[in-house]
Amino acid sequence: MSRKTVALLSCVVASLIIAGCGGEKMIPPLLRLPDADRLVITFAFSSGADIVGTSMDLFQITKDGRFQTPFPSTSGIDEDPEWSNDGTTLVFTSWAPGNTYVPSLWVANADGTGLRRIVVDSTPLPGTTNQQLHGSWSPDRASIAFRREVNVPSTSLVDDNRETGIAVMGADGSGVRWLAPGGDAPSWSSTNRIAFGKDGFIWTVAPDGSGLLRVTSTGGDMYPKWSRDGSTLVFRHVTPSVGTNRRYDIDVVTIRADGSDRRTLVTGAYAVGASWSADGAYVLYDRQDSSDPGQPRCTLHKIPATGGTDVDLTPNRGVGLCGGASWRPM
Repeated sequence: MSRKTVALLSCVVASLIIAGCGGEKMIPPLLRLPDADRLVITFAFSSGADIVGTSMDLFQITKDGRFQTPFPSTSGIDEDPEWSNDGTTLVFTSWAPGNTYVPSLWVANADGTGLRRIVVDSTPLPGTTNQQLHGSWSPDRASIAFRREVNVPSTSLVDDNRETGIAVMGADGSGVRWLAPGGDAPSWSSTNRIAFGKDGFIWTVAPDGSGLLRVTSTGGDMYPKWSRDGSTLVFRHVTPSVGTNRRYDIDVVTIRADGSDRRTLVTGAYAVGASWSADGAYVLYDRQDSSDPGQPRCTLHKIPATGGTDVDLTPNRGVGLCGGASWRPM
């Protein structure tokens, strides 16, 4: 055996020893897959039991959960990350620190540069609130659909004038227009349909407001996310909880764009933040465990889109709360 071969084998053995003894997690060079080190999943997580008292930040992780690193975040509570269809730009919701915690949309490039807030209303009227959250990119990355909440104080003794629903704007914050009053959590497909939740059902509509279609009929359905090919939706389904200390369970369910082939992937849990892998083979979701209310735990999971074995990508997390995840197209 040549000296070169012996040296190479020694490196492999050393790498295995380090990984096995709890050191830096490594895969021996000869066994590492070409894309094994790609940080393809971006997720939000807050350490500790109190999301307001701490902070929720963005992180990136490999698709097998083996390695993670921070992603540029704001000083507020950052959640609901969503990658553009070309994988170049991330949009997310940030709740500004302070007494009001007003949400706004921020964007960043895939390499972590270009972090900026999208200014929707640069000259708001005194006393008004203009909130933006749950952003989702158009297929060409020129526009963003989002949930908008506008509150204008009334001059009379009646309640304030409040409008809420799905709106669409340019990627720079210009040209804001209402699309679906009362709607929540939009998702814009590669086939140019916008899905959203309203009144316990999942709906889709064209960006110009035409072709409104109700996709689900069961009730208790919310927070839809399109697969990258625009063929299927994943969403949350709320049901009464049995034998737990929580009032509701949240299931993870998929359905075809035409309302057919409804499938429940996860049940009997408190599963939030469901989204897709870039190839549509897996569904990501956050599993919140509040059996001990003072020590909530949340782990990031993936499960085959056709059903099967659930994989916990973050089994060693401590106490904390989750804020959604998005799998970046590469």
